[in-house]
Amino acid sequence: MTGRDKKLEYIYLNIYRYEMSAIFFQHKRRKKDPIAVFSLKDPNTIVVKLKRTNDTIDFLMVDRRTYQISMDQLDDCVQACLDKGLLIVPVTEQVETALSYDPQLPFKEEFKKTELYGKLFQYQKEGVEHVVRHFDGRALIADDMGLGKTLQALALSKYYGITKVLVICPAYLRYNWRAEFEKWLNVNPDDVSLIKKGTDKLTGYPVIISYELATKRKIELEDFGFDMVICDESHYLKNHKTKRTRGLSPLIRKIDKAILLTGTPALNRPCELYSQANMIRKEYFPKYKQYAERYCDRKMSPLGFWDDNGSSNPHELCWLAKQTVMIRRLKRDVLKDLPTKHRSQLHIDLDTRDTYEMIPLFDEWRTLNKEIPKMQPCSEKVRKADFRRKCVINEIFGLTADAKSRAMQKLVKDTMENGQQFLVFCYHKQLMDDIFEACDGKAMLINGDTPTEKRHQYVKDFQEGKYQVAVLSMLAAGTGITLTAASHVIFAELFWVPGVLLQSEDRVHRIGQQNSCFIQYVICKDTLDPYLYKSIQWKLETIDGCLDQRSDRNFRGEDIKIYDIEV
Repeated sequence: MTGRDKKLEYIYLNIYRYEMSAIFFQHKRRKKDPIAVFSLKDPNTIVVKLKRTNDTIDFLMVDRRTYQISMDQLDDCVQACLDKGLLIVPVTEQVETALSYDPQLPFKEEFKKTELYGKLFQYQKEGVEHVVRHFDGRALIADDMGLGKTLQALALSKYYGITKVLVICPAYLRYNWRAEFEKWLNVNPDDVSLIKKGTDKLTGYPVIISYELATKRKIELEDFGFDMVICDESHYLKNHKTKRTRGLSPLIRKIDKAILLTGTPALNRPCELYSQANMIRKEYFPKYKQYAERYCDRKMSPLGFWDDNGSSNPHELCWLAKQTVMIRRLKRDVLKDLPTKHRSQLHIDLDTRDTYEMIPLFDEWRTLNKEIPKMQPCSEKVRKADFRRKCVINEIFGLTADAKSRAMQKLVKDTMENGQQFLVFCYHKQLMDDIFEACDGKAMLINGDTPTEKRHQYVKDFQEGKYQVAVLSMLAAGTGITLTAASHVIFAELFWVPGVLLQSEDRVHRIGQQNSCFIQYVICKDTLDPYLYKSIQWKLETIDGCLDQRSDRNFRGEDIKIYDIEV
């Protein structure tokens, strides 16, 4: 880059910052008119939320300034709000259209006599029929982890008689899909076009390819021609801005039948659901800005960007998604006979020698939290301070893993004495290596460096009892594998994204599990753990609100007394 280019870049950057600062203060200074936001809870119920006013209306109050009315009361409620001088914010055009969306397409009765249909659980049969009747073969199957979403997708391809199938999945799941095609549809493995690298040819159907390679070869895939696309772990497409999502969205929209599979359609926040829903039914989820303002509490951040990480009108989002694109069932509802899952927190008081490096970083973090709100919004100073805060938190995150190493090695050794198989999930590679070394050859390890072939062999050996301990990366081994030979899981570390933790838990809590599952989260004092654990609980409540409209999931389990790590 020449000196002139650098100067121009500097000028453009300053212009952008000035514009963002102007927008921020414009939003802050503009007149805050009192409003009444009307949102749909179900076809017969409307929720009305009053904002920027202390007025009340004479209807059923369900929360602070929040009212619930029936459709019959709608006109009276609107008039009452207008009489109070409130500006009406109605339900969106997409929601109004969805109210009349009920295609009820026919389902072939002869398919119910097939051998494959007979092998499905009742809820899987209902799922396949719902996708056919209600969604016409374009749906997001968001059933809980371990409920057999793969089999439902294959049953749908069988129902429609489609052989030109494209499967896009994480790289480590390609061999799983080939095995599933052979098991359920009697497809010869040699006929499967499994793409391992960029130079592999598309030789036939079905085609199984990773997200990375599919993005690079999207034009070739489009020209090859498919009648159905299956995107496994579709939360890989959660960010509408990424090259992967922007590259694959047109391909998925173009193919007639599209099935997206994920147990966590929103891993972290409601904004992550948008891109997946948009690929399936763009007419109901058209523009991201509209979606973010309606369901993500969109606002201008003092740091100079639009903040879409919040949640608003979750009841309407839940109804709209299930009405138009999503089918979702939970294990606690459909698998009544599945053994229960028990969570607990194992509190460990670490020695000062393990945590002393974090003390000055925690002090700096607290100082930044106090100073940043006082800084000029959208200024260079506040951006640098926020960046430094992120660096400090990330550094504490790494030091937390280092500090827990000695305690985790002893905990794993003590747990091994009972002779039972169990899993240990980590995030940092060094902690995984330390725990693996402490297992004295009785463990297998799967991380991001483990080849796909070895990965499958490790899983098979663990299920056969050849290893007592499975040391696993929660990112590389948190999905796509079944380890029901064990029923005890230890989380040596926490992670920012609750969906990743839930996916990891359900490597054992799924179909085929015979015993109650015990999930232990190790929480160490004077580390990032207590802060992270509170954040995870808050995020889960938000996600449950927009996906399920339920509050019966209890992530916080029993608190176990402080574990003694004295050697």
